[in-house]
Formats: sequence, C-alpha cells, structure tokens
Amino acid sequence: MPVPVQLIVPFAAGGGSDEAARAFARYAAPRLSGGIAVVNRTGNSGATGFRLGADAPADGRSLTLMVASLIAGPHAGDGYAVSYRDFTPVCLLATMPLVLCVRADSSLRTFRQMLDDARDRPGQLALGTAGRGSFVDLAARALAQAAQLSIALRARAGSAEQIEALLAGALDVAQISLDEALPLVRTGRLRALAVAGMETSPALPGVPTTAEHGIALDMGFFRGLGAPRGLPQHVSAELEQACAATAADEGFRQHLLSQGATPRFLAGAAYGAWLAALDQSFAAVIAAEVAGQG
Repeated sequence: MPVPVQLIVPFAAGGGSDEAARAFARYAAPRLSGGIAVVNRTGNSGATGFRLGADAPADGRSLTLMVASLIAGPHAGDGYAVSYRDFTPVCLLATMPLVLCVRADSSLRTFRQMLDDARDRPGQLALGTAGRGSFVDLAARALAQAAQLSIALRARAGSAEQIEALLAGALDVAQISLDEALPLVRTGRLRALAVAGMETSPALPGVPTTAEHGIALDMGFFRGLGAPRGLPQHVSAELEQACAATAADEGFRQHLLSQGATPRFLAGAAYGAWLAALDQSFAAVIAAEVAGQG
C-alpha cells in the first residue's frame, strides 16, 4: 500500500493551525495516493516542526503547514533558525486578516476616527499586540509606520489576554485575527473598525479595509503548504495539481469561510513570490525602526 503523505503541523492539536491542516487533509486525501497523515510537532514557537519539515526527504511524501510564524520568527532576533526559504513553496490556501476592534461602548466609531485620535494624541492611543517580534507585533508596527502614527503598543501574551484587556478598558484598540474577533463582534461586545489588509472580508461585510484609507498592508495570517527544498519538478507539479483541485472543492471553500478565513490559492513560484513580498515587508519594518533609533 502507498505510504501516506505526512503533513507536519508545527503546533499543538486542537488549535487553528491544526484544524486547518486536518480540514485540508480530509478534502485532499482522495487526490493523493496513500492519503494524508497529520503529525503535530511542537516547540520553539513552531520552529521545531518547521525544521523537521524542512529536513525531511524531498520525495513528495512530506508536507509542512506554513503559517505566519515562519515569516515573523526570523525577524524576532532570537535565533529562529528556519524560514520560508528552507522550503519548496507548494501552495497558499487561505488568508486570515487581522481586524482592528474596539469595545462596543468606545467613542471611536470608525477607523478614520481612530486615525484622527492617534494623530491628535501622539503616543497615547493604546493598541494591543503580542510579544515583540511576533507576527501581530510586526503587523502593528507596520500599520503605525504606514499611517505615520505615534501609538503606544501594549503587548499581551496572546489574543485571549489582549481581548480581556480591551474589554476591561486597559486598551483602546486591539488587533486580533478575524476568527477570534468574529464571535465578539456578532454578539455586540466588540466593534470592528477595519480589516487590516487589501481586501474586504466576506465575514464582515461593510467593514472597510485599511487600504481604503490609504494604508496598503497585506499582513494577515495565512495557511499554506511547503515541501523540502530540492523537490523534483514533476513531484512539485503533482502536489500543486492536488492542491489546486482541493482548493477548488466547494466543500473545502465553505469550510474555510465558516472559520473566518478567505480562500486564496497561489501555487509554486507565485506562492513563493507572495511569501518573499511578505518577508520583505517585515524586513522593511525592522529597518525603519533601526533607522529611526540611529
């Protein structure tokens, strides 16, 4: 019998990354000989699993779930010894935007008001983020740079603590992933001011993007697949074909939408160029901060 394709998830079972990988495995299994076996390998903010995937044999039987940590980690300056360059880019499956949210009773009713408030009170608007060098932190710094804002970044250990701080009044604004914001927006506890990105979200119709306000950002979370470097071209083509068929499956697309993700398919070199552009955006954020401190 054919050996299943191993899909390495660098995070624990039960989380958003794991859920996305298992959904892909269900829909893609009929299109890959031997099916797919999801394997969780945790540690070092995902670096352990990413390294395992990068070092696997380049025979098409090992895939790795690529997420935002793989782009942000190397920019954190803490020895994150693996990057997207260690993989053959196979495909992008979906993006998950960050959403700028306030409490329902906040005086900030629109994203424009938030921008005006930040400019009227330099360094006073408190924006929640994760630890320095994290994907959310870098995205927040990119927002501040692009909008030419002086804001106070308030780090929290994770999204749950950030939401708690926002609801308690310790933050003015929180920047959280759409899937975590959506239940609170729908129940009226939070109000979404803007989607941090270039495209509106089907899950938040009517909520503008930062791009509509002249702030061109493309820094949301994402779900994609990579294989070890050195993958033979014909094997890469077979994997891309299976991914394309899965991405077009209406059941898989609807599942992504139900999770707050936006289906977005890119394969091979186009996906690699997209990853490189995202990486360059974060490199520019770090370079601008270093220049500002010089």
